[in-house]
Amino acid sequence: LMSLRDFGVGKRSMEGKILEEARALAEEICKEGGRAFCISHMMQRAVSNVICSVVFGCRFEYGETKFKDFLTAADKVFSMRMAMVRRLVFVFPLMKFVPGVRSLYREVLETQATIADTINNRISEHKETFDPNDIRDFTD
Repeated sequence: LMSLRDFGVGKRSMEGKILEEARALAEEICKEGGRAFCISHMMQRAVSNVICSVVFGCRFEYGETKFKDFLTAADKVFSMRMAMVRRLVFVFPLMKFVPGVRSLYREVLETQATIADTINNRISEHKETFDPNDIRDFTD
């Protein structure tokens, strides 16, 4: 908790990150030009960007392919179907060899790998530019 407080959680400095994202969200909504649209994906991106700004020290553009892929993978991992397969294989490990379950289990592993790759790339970038006198975000 102390580390999170250092990066603005529960402080007014967090307000700036939220306001920046609120402005970006408002711009995205304006781009819709008064047409009807589903706001849930935009809200997911906005909340994810606030989290990324605390954890990684940066935000993603809403249209950025890597960001969209990351969020799609996160949606898949937390979907009911994927959760069911993970639990099934956890309780009965041999189930991952049963046809039908095997393909779903592979999809779970690929999706988790997508998320891990994205996070590991950010960590690698931080390692290359790490300065112990300038802690930028939670990853440092």
